[in-house]
Amino acid sequence: MAQTGEFGMKAPRILLILALSALIIESLSTIGWWQVEKTRQQLEVDPTAAAGRILSSTLFNLPSAVIRSRRLDLSYLGDIPRESVVAVLKTLSARQRKTIPADPRGWFNAGRLELIRGDLKEGRRDLEAALLRDPTNPFILRLLALTRRAQGDLGEGLHLLAQAEAYAPGFRQPPIDLTPEDEETVLLKGAELRLKAYPRLRVENTLHLEQLLRSMGRVDEAANLLESLAGHPRADLLRGRLALSDGRLEKAKTLARKVAGRRSFPSQIRARAMALLAEALAEDHDMKGAVAAAGRARLLAPEVSDPYRALARISERRGDFEDALAQLRRAWGMDPTNISILRDLARVAEKTGQIAEARLALERIVKLLPDDPRPAEHLVDFLLRNGEYMDAAMALSAALDRNPTDAGLLQRAEKLHREVVGGRR
Repeated sequence: MAQTGEFGMKAPRILLILALSALIIESLSTIGWWQVEKTRQQLEVDPTAAAGRILSSTLFNLPSAVIRSRRLDLSYLGDIPRESVVAVLKTLSARQRKTIPADPRGWFNAGRLELIRGDLKEGRRDLEAALLRDPTNPFILRLLALTRRAQGDLGEGLHLLAQAEAYAPGFRQPPIDLTPEDEETVLLKGAELRLKAYPRLRVENTLHLEQLLRSMGRVDEAANLLESLAGHPRADLLRGRLALSDGRLEKAKTLARKVAGRRSFPSQIRARAMALLAEALAEDHDMKGAVAAAGRARLLAPEVSDPYRALARISERRGDFEDALAQLRRAWGMDPTNISILRDLARVAEKTGQIAEARLALERIVKLLPDDPRPAEHLVDFLLRNGEYMDAAMALSAALDRNPTDAGLLQRAEKLHREVVGGRR
């Protein structure tokens, strides 16, 4: 009983010590969070002062501060002296690797440090250690690819770039200059790797690879790949649309009816199929059937843009461009990032004299596809046709900043020069 009483007297003391310990730990965690948050904000406005805080403050040795230091965007240090950047990376990477060795950030910062110092071998070793801890990080993959290329291993560099493309399609940081052939290799290999890496997304990734092959002019390979998905509604819709563009109207109608007739498919898919049927019937001069099919498509899924695009095509074939433009406006409102709708809208708006609306649609395409020079070429051509030489020059300059060696853009630059110089004479 005496022992129990003694324990009973000690118990509140123990609980008090535990409570105080928890309070101290929580306070230190809060202080660490505050220190990193303050530094993160300071990096944006005064990177020199932020670097000094990282190097001098003992609070950055707190585990909570080290853990949260992964959130710091060190790209803001680009404008401070090189020796300061080196010191920050050295300090942070050492702390991070010691406190959180399983996290890639410490190894990544160590790799960046060695690259700045010019030691490619050590930089590569640290980046590979970071990649081991985060094998799908596209930035690490691309930086390691840049390192391997600098070491003369071009093949491995392309393989790493393809991996980055597989995990993050379109990601381009850090930027790497590639020949058109190498760029094509990276895109194609990346799409193939993505297809293998995500088997549950087989249909989506196969369609992406098919579109990529088609854009590269490898039409037969693309067609064979698409045939492997025969029976899947999205694939059959694409097959039908391609058949329509190739003038194979009967096949387009057959595929459209096949998808539209399956009541087990979602109503949106069936509506798109019915809209495709409407376009095929219009191309086959069956206007009554086309209008009826478009109407059924609209009833199936009034929120889908395809029926309105079909009605726009029907109105165009009838020569009613005003109604075509009205239908395309409805379609655009339902699907504001659809490139095909925007192209049709720009074309029909220009035909009806709605120049401002046509220009808006073309500019929107450029914003949606900033790395593709073709939309910029179309915008420049449009501006030149309408005598907007200053705006054409500005659009061309912005496009050339992204694609300085593109032949189409350079041709537009020559054309603009001839027209401006010729106009002054």
